[in-house]
Amino acid sequence: MMRAGVVTDSQVKCLWIALFALVVADGVITNFLIRFNLATEANPLLRGIAGHGVLPIIKIFGAGVIVFVLRRVYRRNRPAAARASVLSVMAYTGIVYWNIMTYFVSQV
Repeated sequence: MMRAGVVTDSQVKCLWIALFALVVADGVITNFLIRFNLATEANPLLRGIAGHGVLPIIKIFGAGVIVFVLRRVYRRNRPAAARASVLSVMAYTGIVYWNIMTYFVSQV
């Protein structure tokens, strides 16, 4: 039986896979929305490249870096890395949801 708040290694790995997928989905959806003038990029660092084919590539690279850093932290401080992973997945779930809703609202 598992205690509340205890996260297994396999669960954390699933979180990392989900986080990677969500970051990439954010890039693909954002790129689509900007390309068709349905939205703008909120991040000033990515605003200049958003809407071009390079944004999803940068998101893939960034997602890989995030997962790599979380894995390194996980080796030293499992609870902190697990919390950061959960919070990151929650945040990116909200971001992807926002992007999808932006598309559907623009279609009304």
